[in-house]
Parts: sequence; C-alpha cells; structure tokens
Amino acid sequence: MESSELSLLKQFIIKNGTMKSFKKKEPFITEGNKSTYVGFVKSGLFRYVKLDNRGTEHIIGVAFQNEYIAEYHSYICKIPSLLTIEAATNSVAYVISLETLHAFWETDIQTLRLRSIVAEKLYAQFYERVISLHCDTAEERYLKLIQQYPEVTNKLSLKDIASYLSVTPETVSHIRKKITTSRIS
Repeated sequence: MESSELSLLKQFIIKNGTMKSFKKKEPFITEGNKSTYVGFVKSGLFRYVKLDNRGTEHIIGVAFQNEYIAEYHSYICKIPSLLTIEAATNSVAYVISLETLHAFWETDIQTLRLRSIVAEKLYAQFYERVISLHCDTAEERYLKLIQQYPEVTNKLSLKDIASYLSVTPETVSHIRKKITTSRIS
C-alpha cells in the first residue's frame, strides 16, 4: 500500500510510535479484543488468522516488512476484532495507539486527505483479493502472491500459503512442481 502520500503516515508512526519486538506466534491483536493499535512492520512478517467453528485456522492476510498492520474493521466499526494478527516470524514493528493516530488525522486537511487515501487503498486491496479468490485459478493466485511477496516461500509454511490461497497444501505443491517443470523445459 506504499505511495508518496503514505510516506507521511509511515514517518508519523516511526517518529511517534514505539518499536516493539514480537516473537513468533505473539499476537499484535487477539480475536475478541478491541483494536487499539496500528503498526508499521520494520522487519519480519505478520499473519491475519481466523479460526472457523471447527477450529481450523485460516490465513486471511499477511503483512511484510514496510507494510502496515491493523484490524481496521474493528477500529471503524468499534467492535471486537474478528481475527488475530500475530507474528509469523520473529518480527519488529513500530506501534502507535489508534487514539494518537486519530488525533493525527484531525491535524489538517492534508492528514484528513491521507486518512481517505488509506481507507480507499485498504478497500481496493480487499476488493481485489475477493475477486481473485472467486475468479482466479489457484495457480494464478499463487503466482500473484509470489510476485507481490517473493520471499513468502521462505517465511510462511506450505500450510499457511495454502490457507491464504484457499487451497490444500497438496495443490500448492502441484503448482510449484508445474512451475519448476515449465521453467526447466
């Protein structure tokens, strides 16, 4: 979600936030709690995780280095979080309270415009992901993922990648094999 406008938000979070280390599996926010913080990932990787009624874990989203972490839905709807955001690896993030961020948004017309840009970009990402899940093949989704996040195969397990793509680990293995075979040919 990076753009020249968003560099102002990044600078604000780094300057006014607190650098926090997260151990693998340590939560940024836990399902059922209200969202009170936003983060900017300095290093590592975070997973957006939702457990279904059967206890099966689903990876809804990921945030890599130089990306933002937040449970935006919880924040805007003022409801408890519907998912958990946790470190997928040992990670470091700049963390700032939503209260401080809200005060920043209200600073002037430029920051109000920035707030609107952030909301629009989040919506666009969500919309594109929903369309991709419904219209792209598993292979197309995998290729988009590794194009956007080339290091994902080194940072997330096969099971997590499969969950993010809404396929089985075996499907991801078949896709990888097909890609490798086609590169050799």
